Amino acid sequence: MSQKPGERKRIRRNDGYSVGKRKDGRWAAAVTVGYNEKGNPKRKTFYARTRQEAVDQAREFKVSFDQGGFAPVARDITLNDWLDRWLETYVNPLLEPKSRNFYEANVRLHLKPELGRIPLRKLSPSQIQKLLNEKSSTGLSASTVQGILQTLRSALTKAWKEGLVESNQASKVSGPKLGQGTTEALSVADAGGLFAACKGHPLENVIVLGLMTGMRVGEVTGLRWEDVDFEREC
Repeated sequence: MSQKPGERKRIRRNDGYSVGKRKDGRWAAAVTVGYNEKGNPKRKTFYARTRQEAVDQAREFKVSFDQGGFAPVARDITLNDWLDRWLETYVNPLLEPKSRNFYEANVRLHLKPELGRIPLRKLSPSQIQKLLNEKSSTGLSASTVQGILQTLRSALTKAWKEGLVESNQASKVSGPKLGQGTTEALSVADAGGLFAACKGHPLENVIVLGLMTGMRVGEVTGLRWEDVDFEREC
């Protein structure tokens, strides 16, 4: 371990931190909180008049850190920075296209424009709640607003697991309640009009198959030839 000016050699302890006395008479206790790009340790250091005070501070911090507490970094990253990293690391390589598109759209259209410049550590439940209230007031459906909240919760869960925040602030916020809703089927005349309107359209087969079978868009577009039984005509 490199020694800072004015500080005596530290003694590393087995319980996860090192402690030493400085030339100015103060005690310093340091906890390793991660490593930089070169593999060198990053530390959080606590100073006190007595050895025990410094050790107590370090021990309290380490308990919080080991339980998912915040790991200090050189600078505060913004929510914008984290959302980009989250999409690149946890969403795009691991999820199906439909899920990727869902998260990416919520990030691009709703989260970044409204909350993106806020430092990740300073994001508060009230700021999140204000965003959801504003989105609801513009006429967005409850399910759409819930999707925005779901996206932010997922992103902040990963930030918490990486030690970038002390807690998931989005988990402290409630989105709008989803109503039961009603489903209104097309009449025969409306269905006929849709058949006529989509004739010759590139998506004609998708629309017709959906209308004839009641299948959802994802089910229709996910069909493969091996899913069709030509002998039984189904």
